[in-house]
Amino acid sequence: MAPEEWRRGSVIDTRTTVHVLARAARLLLDAGADERAFRGTAAQLAVLERATRADPGERYGQVGELADAWRAVSRVQ
Repeated sequence: MAPEEWRRGSVIDTRTTVHVLARAARLLLDAGADERAFRGTAAQLAVLERATRADPGERYGQVGELADAWRAVSRVQ
């Protein structure tokens, strides 16, 4: 859950969804329970870290922005 989902009266919007999707991706790409064994690249981790910032204003504004950022750092050369 995004931090704002725990506060009564908080705005729940697309940035909340961005957080939840990025958390799911982080957990799926981690090899350990302590989130210390990320199996992706440093650039992918940076995308997920931005998407899961505590302040919704610091996250990607739309799911499409998150997807575009992920694709940009995940392209096979």
